[in-house]
Amino acid sequence: MSPQKEVFKEPIVRAETDRLKFPKLCPVCGAPSEEVMPLTVIPNQFQSLRPSLNYGTTPFGRGQRDSFSPMKKTFYVPVCEGHHYTDEGAGQYRSYCLVFDGLALSYLILASLAFGDELWRGVPVGPWFFFAVGIFVSFLIITYALFRPGPVEDAVKVVGFDGGLRHVWIQFKQEQYRDEFMKENAMTAELVKWVQRA
Repeated sequence: MSPQKEVFKEPIVRAETDRLKFPKLCPVCGAPSEEVMPLTVIPNQFQSLRPSLNYGTTPFGRGQRDSFSPMKKTFYVPVCEGHHYTDEGAGQYRSYCLVFDGLALSYLILASLAFGDELWRGVPVGPWFFFAVGIFVSFLIITYALFRPGPVEDAVKVVGFDGGLRHVWIQFKQEQYRDEFMKENAMTAELVKWVQRA
């Protein structure tokens, strides 16, 4: 796969991962920060969570285990009290949501088969199909609400990392906050307009 160049309208920040400092302002509203919120990112989300399932190819065509194990990077972002929230229990709710989405999809498929059968036989159509569509759409809306990024994740978006995880690319929603971030990390950060993805 050849590298792709991604160009941004607004400049993004390239900073050293280990020496990263966020300004003492809320990235959402710009108010002075009172709390600190962890922002956790998995650098390579496409790797399997079980290293034994990551296989690479060798010149001889045999599978070879990849020794890379995924790790998380956590950045601590100062936020105001109004935008501080903890992620406790959110993973559990998301898991429940995925299970219920699967059940609702199964119900929708069965209701679609019954609906098609009723149409084929010329029998009056029951309300089950429309009820199943309503349930499925409701669960999709709930899933969207639970999986969308929060206000802090939206204001501080991690675009990616370099190969050795030495540098991180961050896109800020507010230009003033980006300028303050650059002042805090003047020696270790720079503005870039594009990145090249492998």
